Amino acid sequence: MQHPDSRALLSISKQIEFLIDLDKGVVQDASRLREITIGVLTAREVEPLDESAAELFYKIASEASRM
Repeated sequence: MQHPDSRALLSISKQIEFLIDLDKGVVQDASRLREITIGVLTAREVEPLDESAAELFYKIASEASRM
């Protein structure tokens, strides 16, 4: 991770871990899906720094909205 101290990136990382655990069935409670803010954080913090990463995060956010 290029910006390890970025709170936004740490939050995105934790959210992605939650989504993976939910997808794998490790987590059963999907109520936290409404708390996913990957898209917003990406627009504010990631896109200005790294468009490639932003594109990937937007895809993840889109998939999360369909879960």
